[in-house]
Amino acid sequence: MNKIHITLMAIVSAKTSLLMPAQAQADDKAVLIPYNTTSSPAPQKAPPLEINPDEILTSHEITKPDQKVTIQELVPQPLASLPQPVSTPPTNQQKAELRQRQINIGKRRLSMLSCTVHNGSHTHIRWTSQGRIPVERFEAWSNVNFHHLAGTGNFKKGDTNHHIMFGIGDENHQQSEIRATRFNRVYVPPQIPNLPENPINHPTFIITKGNPLPEDLAAIEGLHELYQTHHELFTEKWIARKAEAERLAQERAANPPDPTPDLIIRHWTPLNPSGPEAESEGGSQ
Repeated sequence: MNKIHITLMAIVSAKTSLLMPAQAQADDKAVLIPYNTTSSPAPQKAPPLEINPDEILTSHEITKPDQKVTIQELVPQPLASLPQPVSTPPTNQQKAELRQRQINIGKRRLSMLSCTVHNGSHTHIRWTSQGRIPVERFEAWSNVNFHHLAGTGNFKKGDTNHHIMFGIGDENHQQSEIRATRFNRVYVPPQIPNLPENPINHPTFIITKGNPLPEDLAAIEGLHELYQTHHELFTEKWIARKAEAERLAQERAANPPDPTPDLIIRHWTPLNPSGPEAESEGGSQ
């Protein structure tokens, strides 16, 4: 099986060795696209339903070992009318601005990467081709810990905007061997290809399955280019994410939520179930 060994400036296959000059690739370097930090307004929640005791027609409790469910039938309750959507056709200026934004965005490509970080260092990457039938499956090994890249969702490389969806897990070979021994099994660790030891200076990956086309490799190449340029930023954010996850885990352990809170289910029958107001006036909580 041929293997394609790729660094940022060199493409090495089983048959050829081609050194790409830095200037020739300058315009094709991956560039981070900042996230849109403008948050949408939080949806407004309906106010809690205030019920007087004399409005409860029937009440029935279902008691479980760790939860109580109360089902109440109420007299018909008035509900606020839903606001009607307002549709305003866009102006010519808005249409022109939208067209210009689409032109500025250029081509877009979504890549979904399934990754396993082995022993906290090397990453096994799996992904598929796009727009071709049959779908081709690819695999590669990288000397970059892809946990550092998990926050890199968008970047531009050449004339294409790349959007990355990561699925990242971990495998510790020593722990896997201990678990296998416990169940009388034999653990065979994967064979990690020989890659440069320093991913900061030489972020490198090697294709171990499939024959990807340049467009199939663009996202993987771009991520390694970004890591070489922004590895300090990525590492800092990764450490911050780990610290926040540990803080939340400790907070949850100290104040565990009730997994089965008591519930009250309320329902009622509208006064005129056959009328046009039934759908808007009937309801439950």
